[in-house]
Amino acid sequence: MTYWSPCPKCQTGTLRHSGDQWGDFLRCINCGLMSDLPENCRTPDQIRMELFRLHRQFAGAGATTATDTVLVA
Repeated sequence: MTYWSPCPKCQTGTLRHSGDQWGDFLRCINCGLMSDLPENCRTPDQIRMELFRLHRQFAGAGATTATDTVLVA
């Protein structure tokens, strides 16, 4: 699945949800940022919450909001 949300690192890329033998992850198709998803992160809502966490992490400790994401199959 592709999440049309700006990458938290480069702010221009699009995040893609993928998986391999070690688990699921998000990867930016622009800058290559990769973030492993927790094992219990399966539904689109859980993945969206993980995206919010990533945005807060890259924005700094004071950030409280994140951009909305649109899920595209």
